[in-house]
Amino acid sequence: MSEYSECYKIECSADKSSYKVHTHSGSAPLEVQCNNAGDKSSGFQYNVEFTCEDPAVICANFTSCPDDCHYR
Repeated sequence: MSEYSECYKIECSADKSSYKVHTHSGSAPLEVQCNNAGDKSSGFQYNVEFTCEDPAVICANFTSCPDDCHYR
C-alpha cells in the first residue's frame, strides 16, 4: 500500500477533543469522525484507508480557511 496526502475540510468540536473530516468517495459526500490519533476509516473509493491525526494537535490552533480556501 502506498501513502499520500491530500487537503480536506475539517471541523473541530467546541472542546477541541475531536474533529470531522469532510471529503467524498467518488461523487458521494463522506464525513469521517476523528476522536483519537490513529483511528482509521475505510470504505473509500479505490480501497483507500484514512488515518486520523491527534485532535489535540489538529485543533490546537485551528482556524478555518477563508471561503473554504475556494475548495482547493
